[in-house]
Amino acid sequence: MKNYLVYQEGVPGDIIIEDPKGFNTYKSILRCKDVYKKKNVIIVSQGFHNLRALFFARNNDMNALGFDAQDVTKPESFYRNQTREILARVIAVVYFILGISPD
Repeated sequence: MKNYLVYQEGVPGDIIIEDPKGFNTYKSILRCKDVYKKKNVIIVSQGFHNLRALFFARNNDMNALGFDAQDVTKPESFYRNQTREILARVIAVVYFILGISPD
């Protein structure tokens, strides 16, 4: 994604921060704030994922915008991602309501 933004869209590479440990959306948002010390961010991901990422960021006092990347076009991947995302959103809201951290 970084290569596309830099070489195809002309975004300066030095303003892009990649998260090498980005396997959990909530943890990635917290690392962005606490490790990389960023409060104003643009999150680039698929639209279905950005909704949850923005939920986490905005509820952690970050000024976040989402930029939707192109969605997956394979039908099997689309349905798998959508099904997974439903469960992930429910878990996100439950964690938020109960104040559970993703440690």
